Amino acid sequence: MSRSAASDSEVTATTGRATMSASAAGSTAQGGTGFEAAVDLSRSSAGIAGAAVLRAIQRLMVVAGVMALLYAFFTTGSHGGCSSATPGDAGAGGAASPAAERCLQLTMGPSPIVLVVLAALVLFAIGRVRRRAADQLVALVILNRFTIVVAVVAAASALIAAAWFWSLPLEVDAHGAYSLWLPFPFASVNVDSSPVADLPG
Repeated sequence: MSRSAASDSEVTATTGRATMSASAAGSTAQGGTGFEAAVDLSRSSAGIAGAAVLRAIQRLMVVAGVMALLYAFFTTGSHGGCSSATPGDAGAGGAASPAAERCLQLTMGPSPIVLVVLAALVLFAIGRVRRRAADQLVALVILNRFTIVVAVVAAASALIAAAWFWSLPLEVDAHGAYSLWLPFPFASVNVDSSPVADLPG
């Protein structure tokens, strides 16, 4: 009887130890699964944050490219006119001779300085994010602000250049003298003064 009771006790103890081992293993497995889930969630959050910053950088570059094209379009044009000769250069009968009349032709194009400034703003914004942005929110604020700055610089440059260019006087005397304040650095303007006799047709 005593031997049977001892055997039963040993079996019970062994079963208890096996149950505790299984419970511990299950707890460890659950703990490992929870840790892996937390790591996956952290990676997913980091990926979402990085994607938002990348989208903001792409938006900045797209806005800069579109505004550069619009700036180049609105700062391309030309206009000109002819001025009669002075009385001292008049031909027979007091009329201005075609050889004495001169014409002024103005041709406007985009300024390389403005295009370089737009590119520099994009690069400066990206560099500022790399150096100063402590988190996603700060990075997005920096990129959004520079996106607005790029758009304002391009639009203001085009507006100032166009208004300035089309208001330039076309006054030139018979000796080819003229005085112009060109819209530098908002646009580049080429000035051509020539006698009417040299014009084709």
